[in-house]
Amino acid sequence: MKKEKIAISMNQSTLKTVDALIDGLSLRNRSQAIEQLVLEAIEHQYVKDAVILIKGSENDTLLKHVDGKTILEQQTIWLRTHGIQQIYLLTGKSGASQDIQTLSDQLNITLITEEHEQGTVPALLKLKNRLHKQFVVVLGDTLNEFDLTKMILFHLKQDKPATIGLISSETPEKYSPVELEGDRIVEFRPQNS
Repeated sequence: MKKEKIAISMNQSTLKTVDALIDGLSLRNRSQAIEQLVLEAIEHQYVKDAVILIKGSENDTLLKHVDGKTILEQQTIWLRTHGIQQIYLLTGKSGASQDIQTLSDQLNITLITEEHEQGTVPALLKLKNRLHKQFVVVLGDTLNEFDLTKMILFHLKQDKPATIGLISSETPEKYSPVELEGDRIVEFRPQNS
């Protein structure tokens, strides 16, 4: 991405704080340190929404306990730790049990149900008027422990329409494998249903 030069003024104590961030590795100069600080500030203001997607038939997964908390509770804590303010749980109507509704209310999550599940894109279109321009989508049957803030900052720097977190697997046939060139997806092979 092309960079543009700017001129700024700041007091000496702030500049010393910025200089203290320069580590010679990931931040090699003042410009990089200031850019990193600005991106981190933007991220906390810019990405406020998350959507948790889960098929109605798999909603019981959200209620499973791992380390004393349900998967839905753990996902909510993880998202909020990374600055997410509004969380939507999007599922099929068949899966919106009373337990899911109660837990969603307790966690301050907006539950959205689909009459007929038609896939990810049609589901997300139902939220088109509720979501900010930038938002996060996570799968409901997955426990996440990666640095979401770092991923969001990476996304903002790339100026691309989407950034997808991927994992390696010893059994890729169970999932929807992708082929990568560097950090770009060049082929996606949907999972056989």
